[in-house]
Amino acid sequence: MMKRIALVNPPFRPGYSRASRSPSVPRSGTLYMPHDLMLTAAGLRADGHTVLLIDAIAANMSLAALAEALHRWEPEVLVVAAAYPSLAYDIAAAARCKERALSARHLFLNVKWLEGELPAHDSLDGIITGLPLLPLRQWLRTGESMPALHWRAGLHVTPAPAAQLTAAEWPLAAPVAREFLPLNAYFYACAPHPVLTLRTRYGCDYQCAFCASREQSERRSVAQVLDELAWVEREWPEVRAVFFEDETFTTDADWLAEWCVSKPPRLAWSGNARADLDPAWLPRLAATGCYSLTVGFESRAPRTLAALHKGETPAQMEHFARAAAAAGIRVHGCFILGWPGETPRETRATIAWARRLPLDTAQFYPPLAEPGNALTGGVPATVTAAAQAWCRLARRAFYWRADYWRAKARQWRDDPDSRYRLRRAATHFLPALVRGR
Repeated sequence: MMKRIALVNPPFRPGYSRASRSPSVPRSGTLYMPHDLMLTAAGLRADGHTVLLIDAIAANMSLAALAEALHRWEPEVLVVAAAYPSLAYDIAAAARCKERALSARHLFLNVKWLEGELPAHDSLDGIITGLPLLPLRQWLRTGESMPALHWRAGLHVTPAPAAQLTAAEWPLAAPVAREFLPLNAYFYACAPHPVLTLRTRYGCDYQCAFCASREQSERRSVAQVLDELAWVEREWPEVRAVFFEDETFTTDADWLAEWCVSKPPRLAWSGNARADLDPAWLPRLAATGCYSLTVGFESRAPRTLAALHKGETPAQMEHFARAAAAAGIRVHGCFILGWPGETPRETRATIAWARRLPLDTAQFYPPLAEPGNALTGGVPATVTAAAQAWCRLARRAFYWRADYWRAKARQWRDDPDSRYRLRRAATHFLPALVRGR
C-alpha cells in the first residue's frame, strides 16, 4: 500500500548545517543541502509513494510553523533528520511534529551515526542510521527491518552497517530538490552560487581516526552522473555549480579517467579530495569544470598524521596544493589542531604551514568526539579548551594577512563567479573573526 511520507530537516539554531560532516553553525555561512533526505524522497517517490520534503532551516521555518504544515499535509509516515550535537532537541522536535500531525502513524529519527543510550520518547517508533532510503523501502514493502533500523527509543543502539545503494538503485535527487528546496538558501563558501549538492557514492576507502565513514556503496557510473547533470542544465538553469559530497571524490583512477574524457566543462563542480592524488590529474580535472577541491591536510606534524592514520606526508600534501593552484583549482584546506598528544610546538608549526600553502580558504577544527570515530569515548575538557584556543589563533593568523587580502582583491576583480561567495562568506565570517571566535 502506498503511503504519504514526509521527510523533514527540523529547525534548530539559525544557519545550523545539520547535514554537514561536523554539524554546526559554520562561521562562513555555509549551509549544506539535506542530500540524504533528497535521495530518500526521490527513491520513495519512484516506488509510488507520495512524498513531502521540508528543510525548515533553509526555509527559516519555526517549529510551530513546521508542525502546522505537517498537520495540513497529513503524512502517514514521518522521517525527521537529527544530528549528534542537537540530538535532544531533534527528538523533542520530532515528537512535537508527530503530535501535531495527527495522521502520522509512524515516526522515525534519522541520524548518520549513533551509538549508545537514547532518551526514550513515546512518540518515536524507531531510529534509522545512515541513508534512510533502503531501510524504509524494505519496511514499507515487507514490514521487515534491516540492521540500520532500530525500533523504539530508550534502547541501546549498537553500530550497524548502513544499508548501501547499488548503482542501479540510485534515484535522481535533483528533481526532488528543485520541487521542494529553496536553492538560494544553500551556500558553500568554496563553490559558485547557487550550488546543488549531489553524490556519486557513499563511504570512503580510508580509515582516518577522526572520521566515522566506513561502509561503501557501489559507485554510480559516469554516464548516470552525467545524465543527472544534463537534467540540471536543461531543467534547472539557475544552478551554477554542483558540489559532490562524496567523502573522497578522487579515489578511483578508472572512474576519473572516464570522467575526464566525458564531462563537459559547462557546469562548474567541486568536491572532496585527498592530497595523495597524482598531480597529473589536476589539469585534466580543471578541464572538466573543476572549480575547487576540499582537502584534509589535518597537520604538519608527522606524529599527528600517524595518529590520524592519514597515510600522507607533509611534502606530498604541499606538492599537491601547489600543483592544484598551478592548474587553476582552488583548494579549501581543513586542519585539526590539538589532537591528543600533539605538542604546542607541533600545533604552531601546522598553523605556520597553513599560512604558507597556496590555499583559497581554510578551516581549523578541534578534535571532535563523534559516534564511530577514534574519539567516541570523549575528549578531555582540557584538551578541547586548548584546541579551541588554537583554532581561534589559527583563524586570525591565516586570514589577517595583507597578502591574503590582496589575493582576494585580485580574485574579486578577475573571477566574477567568486564575488557572491566572497561577499556572503565575508558577511558571516568577518564579524566572528573580529570577535575572536
